[in-house]
Amino acid sequence: MTDEANAARSLLDQLLIDSHLYKHSQAYKNLLDFVVKLRNFAPFNAMLLQLQKPGLSYAASAHDWKTRFDRWPREGARPLLILWPFGPVALVYDIQDTEGKDIPPGIASFFARGSISKEQIESYPSILWRKRIEWLPVDAGDRNAGLIRVVSRGRTPSEHSHYRIQINRNHDPPIKFATLAHELGHLFLGHLGPDKALGVSDRPRMSHSQRELEAESLAYLVCARNGVSCKSEQYLSDYVSQHTTIDDIDLYHVMHAAGQIETLLGLTGHTVRETDEKFRCREMTTGALRSTIGWQDLKLDHDFYEVETLPENDRVRYTISPTARKEVLRRLLALNHDRAKAEQAAAVAIPKTKRSSKRKTPQSAAGLYTDSTEVVELD
Repeated sequence: MTDEANAARSLLDQLLIDSHLYKHSQAYKNLLDFVVKLRNFAPFNAMLLQLQKPGLSYAASAHDWKTRFDRWPREGARPLLILWPFGPVALVYDIQDTEGKDIPPGIASFFARGSISKEQIESYPSILWRKRIEWLPVDAGDRNAGLIRVVSRGRTPSEHSHYRIQINRNHDPPIKFATLAHELGHLFLGHLGPDKALGVSDRPRMSHSQRELEAESLAYLVCARNGVSCKSEQYLSDYVSQHTTIDDIDLYHVMHAAGQIETLLGLTGHTVRETDEKFRCREMTTGALRSTIGWQDLKLDHDFYEVETLPENDRVRYTISPTARKEVLRRLLALNHDRAKAEQAAAVAIPKTKRSSKRKTPQSAAGLYTDSTEVVELD
């Protein structure tokens, strides 16, 4: 875990301890329900907003309020802080702290998504495999939804391990999605062990019931935020009725892992829409360069990837895939070799001039650079 992540984790833990929040099971369930409602924020940021202003119904950046709803923050309105991947923090405002045009009805569910379709499910195996997570459909009975296991560990900490998720192929798409969220929850919550390449930290061993409570909490968040009703909701409701306190839940990891899974599956909604435009511009630029060179056959597969040449604590970038990057380097190397051969062939074709036997007299300092000599200035 990076220094910044440790600092955020320590700050959050202290805040929860000082406020005595979410120690009771019902309060914990209410927090999860709140995070579900704020679908336009990552789960971790939704929790931060609840901590800063309990009862918040909807929030957005000043840019979003203006461009999407023609509203703006009131004078003297107190902004709320969220963490932002392209800077330390971003500022957002509660709906009650804005003014302007009337608010559209049902704004709290503005970012709701419909049920997961068959086409979405069919797109996930290739997305998962980019992170060496294998999707294996199995023919099983209704009571067997799926499981995840480690196939092989990476040879180095930065190398991806190989995981395999079994998904019951006889289930409908919503059930497959809920199963996927639950099993990925075990992975990103560290229940299968640490994985530096995936950003999964090393955690103490937990009992089976603790692991299931965390995984069900995460599955509930990811499913409910994306319009899928799943058995996790009933599981949590039963837990609340049978337990009065929550002592063994790690809120930081549950929220953080839920955000990682939403990002991996392409389910994230950005609060500041300029980010989407930057990504689209980057894809258009690299695509135009590819066409100019004549490499239209090269698949770029833009997404978030770890770039090994960057500092260890800041490696994730929106860029072309590692496979595409290696292919670009291979083709550029071939072009360089072809160009070098062409230059050598051209040099051989030029006849050599005979050297004069007379020794040249040294030039004076003032005459070192003649009109035919190019002088290059270095900044």
